[in-house]
This record gives sequence, C-alpha cells and structure tokens, in this order.
Amino acid sequence: MWLRAVVVIFVAVVVQFYVLMQKLPPETYMSIQKMCENQGYNATDHTVVTQDGYILTMFRIFKNKPKGHPVLLLHSIGGSAESFIINLSTHPLGYKLIDAGYDVWLLNNRGNIYSQGHLKLNPLSKEFWDWDCGEMAKYDLDSSINYIKKLTKKQKFAMVGHSQGGSMILGALALNPEYEDNVSVAISIAGTAGTLSKPSFRMKIITSNILQKILELCKVYSIFGSRSEFTGKLYTAFPWLGAFVFNDRYDVYLNNDEVKHLGYYAVKTPGGTSVKNLQFFSRFSNKLERFRMPDKGPEKNLKVYGNETAPLVDYSKVKPKTAVFGGLYDQIIRFEDVQNLYDQLPKDNVLFYKGDYHLDHNGFLLSSNDGYINDLIVILHKAFQD
Repeated sequence: MWLRAVVVIFVAVVVQFYVLMQKLPPETYMSIQKMCENQGYNATDHTVVTQDGYILTMFRIFKNKPKGHPVLLLHSIGGSAESFIINLSTHPLGYKLIDAGYDVWLLNNRGNIYSQGHLKLNPLSKEFWDWDCGEMAKYDLDSSINYIKKLTKKQKFAMVGHSQGGSMILGALALNPEYEDNVSVAISIAGTAGTLSKPSFRMKIITSNILQKILELCKVYSIFGSRSEFTGKLYTAFPWLGAFVFNDRYDVYLNNDEVKHLGYYAVKTPGGTSVKNLQFFSRFSNKLERFRMPDKGPEKNLKVYGNETAPLVDYSKVKPKTAVFGGLYDQIIRFEDVQNLYDQLPKDNVLFYKGDYHLDHNGFLLSSNDGYINDLIVILHKAFQD
C-alpha cells in the first residue's frame, strides 16, 4: 500500500514539474500597451466614469496617431478589451480595423479586470457587484459614447460587439432611439436576441440554478475573472486537455489552428463579470422568448429604464444601420439564435447578414479563418459613405 502511495506522489510531482517547465508566449505577460507596441501600434488608456459611479477603462489603439472614424469594440460576457488583439494565428480584428483606416476604441465593461473602480463602493463588497447587462447597456455604453464623441469631435461612429457585446449594442439602440444620429452602423458578431436555443453542456452547467445557489451560499459575487498561469502551462503541456476544455467556445481543430496557443488564450481570455449578470443570461437557456431587460423591481427599474416595468426589447425599433454575423459551428450562440436576432431587425436597415461562417463562438476572435473581417470592413466603409 505504501509503495503505491509513493508511486502516485512521485508521478504527481513529476507531472507538476513538467507543467511548470512549460513556456508561454511572451505576450502572456505583456500589458495591452506593450502588446500593441510589440506589433507596431500604440495604445492609450482612458478613464470613463458612469452616471452610477463605476470607473471604466477604455483603450484607444492606433498607428502613429489616431485617424479615421471611431469604431467602438465591445467584448463578450466575462471577457475584456484584450479579446480583440490576442489572436496569434492571424492579424487580430483590432489591428486590421486600424490598418483599414479606423480609430479603434476598446471598452472594458464594469467589473472586468480593467474596470474595477467606483467612486464610493469597494470592489470587495456585494454592493459593487449589484448589476447586470441592464446597467451596462444603460450606463457603460452611454458614458463611453459621450466620451468618444467629446474627445474625437466626430459626430458619427460605429459599434462592433462580440457575443454579449453585440446583444448589448442592439438592445441599447432599441431602447434609445436618440442614438440614431450618432451611430453609422451597429455590428453584432455571434450575438443573440436573448435566446440560447441549444446550450452546450458547459453552458448548461454555468447557467444552472444549482451553480447559482452554490455561488450565492458561498457569497461569491463575481465570476470568470481569474487568470491562472498554471492553467495556461497545463494546457500547453497537455494540448488535448486544453482542446477538450475549450471545445464548445473555440474548437482549435475546426480551422487547423495551433493547439499550442490554447495555454496563452486560457490566461488572456478571462476578464470577469458579476454573478448577477450570469444569472440574468441563464434565463434564456433552452428558451426562445422576447428579450426583456433585467427586472430590478419597480423603484430600480424606474431609475435604470425610466419605467417601473423592465422593458421588452423591440429590435424592430433599431434605427441605425446594422449587420449580423454568426458561426455555423457556434455552440454558445447557435445559428438559430443568430437567425432569430436577424429576423427581428428592420430589414430596410440591415446592410449585411451571414450566419454560417465556418467558425465557432470564439473562432471569430482567435481563429486563423478571418475572412469575415474583410466583409466587416466593407460594411464599415459603406456605412460611413452613406
């Protein structure tokens, strides 16, 4: 018995040593500014304070000096601004937009690793995390838009959102028609109109009532914000494990991408969000229903939405030009969910729709198959010429 125990301990020590000896790409340890500089670009950080006191960080990335029409990029749930510049398989979306002549802005929603400040609240408190996509769509987006308009002196800009970012943009436009005069085009990449028709196994777990109860009992207020170098090295040491864990979000084999990059992505992709935000999105698993903003009770609804009842999002009221992108192999936001979003938009304003790119959810940001970016840039050119 003792000999078996010794063997097990020895094997565990050897495996751990093997994992710790792995090397991650140098970009793993770089700041956004350094990552951009390493690719021949510049990045400046900008502080935005929302009406409800949250302190957000936006990054403006450019080459030599900012030029062109502003394009605001919004990340997915639990992500961060880094999502748009970390692709090691091809030139990332953020850089390609700069090369196409645009002034690129990367927003970090409240609660992620770059936006954990508040004028009064402590990030360790429950009150700091008492928000979901309702506040993000109302306050984060509004404050960011006003900041960009004031600094750039440009009347028109574009917004591009991945996953939650796309849903947030179109939801905000549906509820705030006054944005029409400022938005040349709103582009949703792998976004939904509040539906997850066939959640993957992982999505079923993280949106389950059981997990929500456990997190509540353990007084956990935030999620997806932990970045682990060891996990990155583990996936580098055992690529098959990384491929298995990432499979529903990013199938590395789909477009013959590099398995060795998974360890790097494991470190760089988490950004963090509130458990309340996750709870809200869990309502849409296995449901095809109209998207209603989070119900916060009559008093708070009145403050956030201007009405005591949480409003239904009527996408037919989205006035600016729109474009919708989706992946045929997306296991998070299925083809049907993207189609459902497209069906609800006013067709006269839809410049482009394609829901069957040979991509999965995070493949839009991490895969070598980046042909959709050419379509996206054509749409931007057309929108700003109109």
